[in-house]
Amino acid sequence: KNLAFSATLVSGGEALGIVISTGDNTEIGEINSLVGQVEKKKTNVLVQIDLVSKFIALFVVIVAIVTFCVAYFQTKMDALHAVSVALVTSVAMIPEGLAAIVTLTYAYAVSNMAEHNAIVRVLPAVETLG
Repeated sequence: KNLAFSATLVSGGEALGIVISTGDNTEIGEINSLVGQVEKKKTNVLVQIDLVSKFIALFVVIVAIVTFCVAYFQTKMDALHAVSVALVTSVAMIPEGLAAIVTLTYAYAVSNMAEHNAIVRVLPAVETLG
């Protein structure tokens, strides 16, 4: 007569149940497979952040190679110390605060929009405005 899905809570009484499907064949399994098929589209801001990150990574690699060459050939360091200097330089150049800067920019934009009575619940809708 009636069906009880997984995670169904019963507050009282007695019942006898028969399992009719498990795993991906259940209703929750169908929902899970549908959610897995949804395409993840990147917003313009995420595309721009990816582009900036690639430029930063390329710049860091170039500077690391130049640092290694200068340390190894100019100052006649042994190879291990030259690699160490290049790695330390590379790690120091990676901006740790990039995520914080993006978050602060979003917060500033939302507060600026709130002054104009334009609060939006879905951030990708705002990102397309520029």
